[in-house]
Amino acid sequence: MRTYRGTYHAAVLPMSILLLILGAAAYAESPSTAAATGTPDAADESGVLALEFSAGPLWIGNAAQYHDDEKVHGSTVSPLKILPTVTMRYRLASTIRFTAGLGALYQEYLELPDGSPWPGKAVPTGSHIGSDSPYFATGSDDQQNVAGVIVLPLQLGLDFPLLQRPAFQTGPGIGLVLLSRIPVLITGESTGGIARYHWGAGRFLQPELNWSTAFHTFEGFTYGIRIRSWLPMANLWAGEDGVAWWDGTGLQLQGFIRLQL
Repeated sequence: MRTYRGTYHAAVLPMSILLLILGAAAYAESPSTAAATGTPDAADESGVLALEFSAGPLWIGNAAQYHDDEKVHGSTVSPLKILPTVTMRYRLASTIRFTAGLGALYQEYLELPDGSPWPGKAVPTGSHIGSDSPYFATGSDDQQNVAGVIVLPLQLGLDFPLLQRPAFQTGPGIGLVLLSRIPVLITGESTGGIARYHWGAGRFLQPELNWSTAFHTFEGFTYGIRIRSWLPMANLWAGEDGVAWWDGTGLQLQGFIRLQL
């Protein structure tokens, strides 16, 4: 818990500062003030194309930590990562935006071997597990496969700003995330099982739901906050017995800045 607690505190402080800034901006930039200063309508966003930079803590649900009230060897708690993303936005209409973005993060995964509760399942791990695993016979030369996985989430979606004011807009978004995972062997014999698990049964493709709030206080510049979630759709047909439906869910709080092109 100590490792993730430090990451959590490091992420919460800048998020809290951002929320204070956003609240102050919302108060200062009322519709009457915007009309007096000539601030452009947020619906126009001063252009058709925009480039967005975002980052924030991402929680990845791991529902395979325990089996029959016993700890699964090598399976760690749900990871908390910082996910930076670069996104292009295209205005299709006054209330519809098409988005395409690419992010990157790193996480280690363990391939559970025969004798474990879910053989072949790839689970998040925070330590290098070797041949001393209780899943192997004493004196065995076998090793569990552990890989560092580079995750490149490619997201495509639509945003719908429902409520729009001269310096403020908010609304939902929907999309699809392609979770490209590139494993690099840390210990063991092969990354093949970890790659097959992530790319098999459609686990690499997850629908996304999000809600964003943006403030437009300067010409060509927007900033805001977004909450988004990736949904593990593949668990409907490929979930493991005894593993909760939310295994593999992604939940992220993002802060972002947007530049009009």
